[in-house]
Amino acid sequence: MAVTYPLDVPLARNPVIAVTVLGIIATITTGLRFYALRLRQVKPGASDFLIIAALAIVYIDIAIEYILTILGGAGRNVKEIDPASVVITLKTILPLEALYGIVLGLIKTSIMLFYMRIFGLKASFRACVWITMTIVWMWAVSVILETFLLCRPLAYNWDISIPGTCGNRNATYVVAGVLNLITDLMVMGLPLPFIWKLQLNVAKKMALCSVFCIGLLVSIISIVRLKSLMEIDFTNITRSVQMGVMWTVIEPELAIICANMPLLKAILSRMLPGLFSSAGTKYGVSDPQNFERLQDPQSSGVYPMNRFDHEVVRTHISSTNSNESQRNLAGKLGDVFTPSKSSVEEARPLERRFDKHGGSGGISVTQNFVIQHR
Repeated sequence: MAVTYPLDVPLARNPVIAVTVLGIIATITTGLRFYALRLRQVKPGASDFLIIAALAIVYIDIAIEYILTILGGAGRNVKEIDPASVVITLKTILPLEALYGIVLGLIKTSIMLFYMRIFGLKASFRACVWITMTIVWMWAVSVILETFLLCRPLAYNWDISIPGTCGNRNATYVVAGVLNLITDLMVMGLPLPFIWKLQLNVAKKMALCSVFCIGLLVSIISIVRLKSLMEIDFTNITRSVQMGVMWTVIEPELAIICANMPLLKAILSRMLPGLFSSAGTKYGVSDPQNFERLQDPQSSGVYPMNRFDHEVVRTHISSTNSNESQRNLAGKLGDVFTPSKSSVEEARPLERRFDKHGGSGGISVTQNFVIQHR
């Protein structure tokens, strides 16, 4: 019968609690992600299903944390642990490391596909996404290979009494962690040049950049994980490995939460309308080369432009000097901040006239809306 260890030691108990709580939060935000899509009447796409696959792997990671702690004695000094339990620890960290590469590859791919929904009309952006995606999966495959090829034969990972050799495991973990951090920054940086080229004011550009850079929190966790991996002592593996394992599980959990957040605006607007709602604002044209919100004290209507994932609202603006691509992109990005109406009357033509306020050389633009449901 296998020896089990109670969660009466802080170094054993606290990591288990942390990964469990964040796993629950990741599950809740993923559920809310799909609920938000339903509110917007948008069918889930590839990026959404990749998050589901990543969440399934996170559940496996959490189970591994429990196995390491309860059956492997992680969090305790190796001298207090049964030798068979040490073997369990050494065996169990192998699949955890391999799954780490897979789950982050799935999450980063999901995020990049989400970017494609917004910026996909630009050929240069699509090329950047595919190149970055290739680099991400090259890294993920390298993590899987180093997990199973670092020690030869494989059993030498947990049984050093047999003939075999191992590379420098700490150095390998560090290299993989640094490359992961680099791919994090590459993914987060993808939309920033395109956002900065939008003809919006600096405040709006900064707000959009902050939304897409929310993953910096995950990068910070990646650095903390890297430090924990550097402190692993294989002569006291059960005690020194626990923090590294915890951060290895927490990082994809937080990545899932961050990947879900931009899509939860519709729900947050209902829960906290004073903070997230944009009532009293509408989209209009205040300049032939700019697309922005205009305050209209005489009108309480809100006319959201195209949603970022579903062309339910088709718009046409009769302006000879307008920049069509800038308006479409701004409309999609604006949906991150402005909730869509829950119901729209089918095939209802609307005509609205917006006039530029103040300044010389004012222009008058007639904007025709044809709102359709598919």
